[in-house]
Amino acid sequence: MFQVLGYLVNNSDATELDITNALYLALTEKRLDLAEKWIKVGLEKSPDSPDIQSLRAWYMRLTGNQEVGLTILNTVLNKNPNHLIALVQAGIIYTEK
Repeated sequence: MFQVLGYLVNNSDATELDITNALYLALTEKRLDLAEKWIKVGLEKSPDSPDIQSLRAWYMRLTGNQEVGLTILNTVLNKNPNHLIALVQAGIIYTEK
């Protein structure tokens, strides 16, 4: 599955939704190596995407960079206080602290 997602994400026709779906699966399966690569692709294609930024913050949380993750999440939530991924990840970080 991850081989197919890697091909899809790295395809020039990949959409933001393709990338966010692949990132979500990589993060839920704790495939942090793939998540890191796909975050870079996502940020190149859609640097202002709140979804990709929130998934990036999730990655930061999983890799022990909670403060960086909170900074990213605060930026997303300042633009959209109801962004679901950002709210959930911020809640998890505050609970873990």
